[in-house]
Amino acid sequence: MKTRLLLIALLIFAVARLSASTIIDSLKSLLTHQGGIELVQTINELSWHYKNIDVDSALLYARQGLRFGAAFNSQQAIALSLNSMGNAFEAKGLVDSALYYHNQCLIIKRSYSDTLGIANSLNNIGILYDEMGDYSRSLAHYFEALGYFEELGDLGSQAMTFGNIGIVYKKQKVYEDVLQYYKKALRIYKTLNHDFGTVVTTGNIGSVYINLGKYDSSILFSQQARAGYLDLDYVRYVPYINGNIAIALDSMGNYNEALTLYQKTIDGHIEHENSYELANTYLGLGLMMMKIGNYASALANANKGIPLARSSSAVEFLIELKKLQARALGGLQQYEQAFSAFSEFYVGKDSLYQKERVRQIFELEAKYETAKKEQQIELQQAEIAEQEAQNRQKVTVIITLILAVISLSVIILLVRSRARKKQALIRQEAELNLREAQIESTIQSQEQERSRYAKDLHDGFGQMISILNLNLKSLAEDKPDRHKVFDNSSKVLDEMYTELKNICFNLMPQTLILSGLPAAISEFADRINRTDQLHVDVDIFGMEQRLGDLQEVSMYRIIQEWVNNILKYSDAKRIMIQLTRDEGELTLLIEDDGLGFDTKALENSSGNGWRNIHTRCKLVQGALVLDTQVGRKGNTLIIEAKSTVTKHSTAFNKVTAD
Repeated sequence: MKTRLLLIALLIFAVARLSASTIIDSLKSLLTHQGGIELVQTINELSWHYKNIDVDSALLYARQGLRFGAAFNSQQAIALSLNSMGNAFEAKGLVDSALYYHNQCLIIKRSYSDTLGIANSLNNIGILYDEMGDYSRSLAHYFEALGYFEELGDLGSQAMTFGNIGIVYKKQKVYEDVLQYYKKALRIYKTLNHDFGTVVTTGNIGSVYINLGKYDSSILFSQQARAGYLDLDYVRYVPYINGNIAIALDSMGNYNEALTLYQKTIDGHIEHENSYELANTYLGLGLMMMKIGNYASALANANKGIPLARSSSAVEFLIELKKLQARALGGLQQYEQAFSAFSEFYVGKDSLYQKERVRQIFELEAKYETAKKEQQIELQQAEIAEQEAQNRQKVTVIITLILAVISLSVIILLVRSRARKKQALIRQEAELNLREAQIESTIQSQEQERSRYAKDLHDGFGQMISILNLNLKSLAEDKPDRHKVFDNSSKVLDEMYTELKNICFNLMPQTLILSGLPAAISEFADRINRTDQLHVDVDIFGMEQRLGDLQEVSMYRIIQEWVNNILKYSDAKRIMIQLTRDEGELTLLIEDDGLGFDTKALENSSGNGWRNIHTRCKLVQGALVLDTQVGRKGNTLIIEAKSTVTKHSTAFNKVTAD
């Protein structure tokens, strides 16, 4: 049996440089006089070669190998066939099925400690998780596989894994690192005279140059890769390269040439039933159509790509296709559908690009590099132990220098620590002064408000109470026109009620208490609009839930203060108030068409209005931006703060309207 296995290996090596069809014919000729594990190995070798030219035939041979392996009760044969099943389903773009078979294969290989087989299965599973957009798991499997390959001294497999790691990092957009991984792989493949690996890696480098904006280099490497695939008769991979060249031409503005290659790429992936890459190609073509303003074609390509990306579990393509769909619908002025598509895009984007997940991805490489460094340190320690007697004098000198450096470092740290403490004290003093100024400003503002409301009560209610008192005294004189006196008294009471409502509104609007900030802003705007002095527009977005008490009152007072400033000092005819809450952020925008002014004059004014706005803004941990300019019409005030949705206090809820 060993002799026959050796003959098979020699035959495969001898025909390695022949075309794929010649290899397949040679392998088929062996089937007639083989049995046992040899037969299963040849069947799976056929499945591997058919994977690149006819996926259905590859799947057929893999299933045949699985049946023979079960009949022979050979775990090695079953594992080999499960691996081929996974490769065939991956070639068809059925990632979930491929992942199942590769995981089953890995379980069997671990059971009989097949180190090389375990590493290969880990690599295959890493590829599938990459396609599914689960980059953390993908890199975990790649680095584990790389450890096995380095332990075995398998350069070819190391090169393959470097290339796969580069592909994942490419999706994280760290392209310089990607290029380094690809170049490592290419050097190994060229050293080993590995034609297929050289061609694949050359194509990958061409793809990276697109991301680096070096389109001429990208086209050069891609054309070399395309020629290599054709020489090897691996026509299945030619559409990948055509797609890369199309993207480069598209980026250079050669849209007609790019369109031709995009269509060739689509035809190629359809022929080989590669739904995963077909979704990616529709995405690229749709984006190009957006650039040239052909929104209908962009939408058509997005609609074709979305079901393909969903069926092949290509999460990253699905998200970008939804974004393309939304933009195209917007270009076609189908805004309601565009908004729905954008919502789906943002939901998918958040699930794919979570900060914790990205952090874990890059930690995997750090762990791998740390393990390698620890091995190197152990080797160095062994060498140091052998030379310890000769190096004692040097060690003493080094220790002395280290102690001197440590002493110097301690002194520097102490000096810096003192400086930091001094700066901290200065900052604390400045903060205390600022807080005192804010408290003083708040007290002054409160006293002014109290004075103003006392004056309103005295001037308004005092006069009306005097009139009402005169009317009541006239009744005692038994005058004949008592009905007129009653009517006058009733009017005075109505005026007093109206005056009281206005004062209460200024103190704390009932609408703000009962219905929340949007309703209070709208009521405030209606009161101004009824004066016919100017017009106030109000736009509210995302305010279905109420804010916390402090945030509602603070934002309302800021609006009230700023609009009152506009009414007093600007000749504005129109004011626009916009309040938006989106993903935990609250944004207040107030625009008017009045004349611009000098912001320094506002900051240095003796009034408390501007200080009150700043104080309330800090209460809600907000950031304030004022856009105005002397001699220019139009002013804009923007406040951004974190949105807080909290349960309102009991005292606040108990307030009721008359």
